[in-house]
Amino acid sequence: MNVTKKALAIICVATLLCSASLVLATYTMTSAPVTGSVSAPEATLSLALDKTAIVAGESWTLTATVSDGASGVTINFLEGSSSVGSAVTGVGGVATLTLTPAVGSHTYTATGEHP
Repeated sequence: MNVTKKALAIICVATLLCSASLVLATYTMTSAPVTGSVSAPEATLSLALDKTAIVAGESWTLTATVSDGASGVTINFLEGSSSVGSAVTGVGGVATLTLTPAVGSHTYTATGEHP
C-alpha cells in the first residue's frame, strides 16, 4: 500500500526572503506476514455386508463408505491380511466389491487413504 502525505515547508534565511514549497512524500508500507492453517476434517470408513449368510456359489457385496462423502478414494478390501480386491469411491463416498467366497466363515475389513 502506498500512502502519500502532503506538507507545506517554509524556509527563511536571514538575508533572503522566505520561500514556501509544497513537499510530497510517499511511504510504502508492508505488513508483517501472518500464518494460518486449515486441517481436513476427520473422515471415517464404515463397512457393510449385504447379507450375513449365503449358500456356496452365491455372492455378497461389501460396501465401504467414507463418512465425508469423498469420491476418488481407493478402498482396499481385506480378509485378514490378504487383499480380496479394491474399488474407488464414487458419488457419496461409496465403494463396493462383490465376492463369491468359499465355504466357511469370513471376516473382512477395509482400508483407504483419504486425500
